[in-house]
Amino acid sequence: QGGRTNQTPPAVTTLTSSLRSPQSRQSLRGGGGGGGKSIAFDLNDDLVVDNIDIDRWLQESGSENGYNSAYRRGDVDGIGNVFPAGRGVDITDFNLLSANFDPIGSNGIANTWNVGNFDGDSDVDITDFNFLSSNFSAAGYSGHQVPEPSAFGLIGMVFLAAPCFLRRKLVSVGC
Repeated sequence: QGGRTNQTPPAVTTLTSSLRSPQSRQSLRGGGGGGGKSIAFDLNDDLVVDNIDIDRWLQESGSENGYNSAYRRGDVDGIGNVFPAGRGVDITDFNLLSANFDPIGSNGIANTWNVGNFDGDSDVDITDFNFLSSNFSAAGYSGHQVPEPSAFGLIGMVFLAAPCFLRRKLVSVGC
């Protein structure tokens, strides 16, 4: 199936052991699909452990820890935080990735999520950097969106201006 492998990527193993309690680890076992066969960490039951499973795991873990959004690839030090603790893909995460940059995978199994392997293969390369950079935000990510104060001001001006605008329309029509 397009070069996908049934081996458990180091990133999945590291994430699983760092975020889930022993009781909830059982929920990470793929169930049923495929004639009774299952593969540990196959969360979508397609009998392959791949990036789709990592994405699903990030979503489920974020939800389990009280957030309404997934953990993000690139976040090393915010993984495992429980709401309302802040999370962020920031300069600390970048420093970890750059210090452990290993594009040919010479560190192999040591290249886990904690050192910047965000795609579950055996290297820390430009793909991992792209995950980090696409989620980079020094302000963090919470998953709980709060309207900016300027949005409240705009809404207030609309409500204040609407009666004046409607009154002018009615006067010009002759009502």
